[in-house]
Amino acid sequence: MAALDKPVDRTLDYALYLTARDLEPVWMPKFKAGEDVFRGNVKGLTFALEAVGTKDVANPLRILLESKKLPKDRESAVWALLARVGGPKDLLYVLNKGVFAVDTDAHRNAVVPAMEENARRNKIVLKEADGADFEVLWGLYPMSSREAADSAIRLMGFWKAERFRAVLVHQAKAGLRSAFEGLALYGDGASRKLIEELTDAKQTAAIRGQAVMALAQLDLGAASTKAADLLASAKPADDPTELFQTFLTRKGGAAALAKALDGKKLNADVAKLGLKAVRSSVQEAKALTDNLTKAGGLTAARTDYTPAEIKAYVDDVIAKGDAARGELIYRRKDNTCLACHAIAGAGGQVGPDMTSIGASAQIDYLVESLLIPNKAVKEGYNALKITTLAGKVFVGVKTREADGKLYLRDV
Repeated sequence: MAALDKPVDRTLDYALYLTARDLEPVWMPKFKAGEDVFRGNVKGLTFALEAVGTKDVANPLRILLESKKLPKDRESAVWALLARVGGPKDLLYVLNKGVFAVDTDAHRNAVVPAMEENARRNKIVLKEADGADFEVLWGLYPMSSREAADSAIRLMGFWKAERFRAVLVHQAKAGLRSAFEGLALYGDGASRKLIEELTDAKQTAAIRGQAVMALAQLDLGAASTKAADLLASAKPADDPTELFQTFLTRKGGAAALAKALDGKKLNADVAKLGLKAVRSSVQEAKALTDNLTKAGGLTAARTDYTPAEIKAYVDDVIAKGDAARGELIYRRKDNTCLACHAIAGAGGQVGPDMTSIGASAQIDYLVESLLIPNKAVKEGYNALKITTLAGKVFVGVKTREADGKLYLRDV
């Protein structure tokens, strides 16, 4: 498990996964008995628990915490692990005892987001009537770092902490994204009414954008109409990229937004930002692409290059190609090449590593891959689209599949 301290590719990841599972009869009994079988390697412990399934380990973790034998530098990681894998009683324990067990922002940044992830993924709802101390969440809101405070605010909404609704309303009007998300998580008429009011044209573009993204969690059709109105008046400086991504990551979102944009006129650069978001999502969203192109008065991207045109580009590369210029283009933030491709391990892992691509591939293949990227996708790098029961859409590259679980590297 020391390998996890270094970059791990899919082969090593799978080997470690099999190792943890095959050796479970050796290490799990010792772990449950309180032995430090991973020698302080909390990352390795977490990986192993996730590999074998974690339903039976929450109690040993609590015993470990209550024993007061943990080294101080490991305490936060164990609290965070319990928050991530525990059931309702464990989350109640973490909320009431663990959030401020170590008085550092780093501790709260590890524990509170893990608690939120577990609660929302497994639909664990805590209630004050059952002993949940929601004052802990209130204590995080004004004094902790942004990450922990944002999770606390969303949990207020997810756990329907009614007496803290005013906190979320106040922060939403100030433009805090997590407050909008928390209000949407209340999921009732009162929160929806407020969110819709904040989509009004009298609000700033930033406030309207956050409100529309929150409304998309409640009513995709209404949100798409509001989004189209906002985009029609948007300027490039408003950067609506997150707004586009909200619809691209929801089931039916791209189609709903495409329909709402039909007949609208957009600033050309705003439309280009939308098209870039569609490309980055690695999704087929032809209707949205077509309507953005039309709304922005743009020319549709070509995918019908002839062999003669491809050869002309190849000839240009041979005659004028410059590796230093190419690297600068590759590293440009607006091109997002690094999001998917790496050179010598630095960069994304969605696409093939580019370290030796120049020596292993013909120039005409490289040119064609740039102009028509979907024509030939290297084996093992096909993107998969997963739609959850909650309507969220995730796109990624499969890293492994076992026991009915599919593991993706996010795009």
